[in-house]
Amino acid sequence: MRFSWIIGTVGIFVLSLSQIVQATPQSAKSPKAPKSAQIIKLKPQIRAEALDNRGVTIPLNQIKPFLQRSLILDKQKQFEQMPYVLSEAEGRVLSGPGSILYVRGVKDKEESLYDIYSKVGRTYRHPKTNEILGFEAFAIGTANLQALGDPATFEIQKAEEVVESGARLAPSFAAELPVDLQLKPADTLAEGYVLAAKNSMTGMGAGSGNVVTISMGHREGLIEGHTLAIYRPGKVLADPMGKKGWRAEKVSLPDRRIGQLLVFQSYEKLSLALILDSTESIDLLDKVKRP
Repeated sequence: MRFSWIIGTVGIFVLSLSQIVQATPQSAKSPKAPKSAQIIKLKPQIRAEALDNRGVTIPLNQIKPFLQRSLILDKQKQFEQMPYVLSEAEGRVLSGPGSILYVRGVKDKEESLYDIYSKVGRTYRHPKTNEILGFEAFAIGTANLQALGDPATFEIQKAEEVVESGARLAPSFAAELPVDLQLKPADTLAEGYVLAAKNSMTGMGAGSGNVVTISMGHREGLIEGHTLAIYRPGKVLADPMGKKGWRAEKVSLPDRRIGQLLVFQSYEKLSLALILDSTESIDLLDKVKRP
């Protein structure tokens, strides 16, 4: 997989090789790129060609603006053990930039930037076995650690919702990402499913540049940098010509490949992944497996 990054003051643009190389006759021995390439202004997104991606490195500083912060927990009680905002006189804290939060439970200065979470928003279960795979909390803002202590002092940097007493804080998710990722096709034999997408409440209609949660993690051998193929499950059709007794025979059509994704954060039973390319919208319960 090959990427061409163009960085400017107006944003970050990713152009695939086919957008840069013009459709001109080329020699098989010495292909030449055109002297000038037309650059089209695009909305920030990730574009990728289905080329061999072994050894390709993606700097995650370029990808972070596309990622929605979310925190995956193996057990719900982990959320209750996180540092929490103290109650104010009216039980509510002002949430505008510059507002001060007093937080208990901060032991040391791991990071200066923290994400703020209001509650656990989603429980993930395996669609086939019903096993609980983990819990997810969504960040509603960020705050800078100003001073350690009991309580510690934080200053809100931004907030999308009112920060109430009892809200939890954790070191910024984006700060925990590695500097870059080296792409490598996953070699696991396991198959997983798309459980959620970040671009809609229903989790449907995701495409290139969107983040999805998948039902695979460390126990299936996934690590950051692994790429997986996305497949649309084949339909089951009734074949009236192949009857078994008085019943029509059921025939399962093969799964159809519709895209690929990059794992950028993996946990024990779940992973967060970025859709690199897709030929159709990615829906809930689409399959993911090694390329």
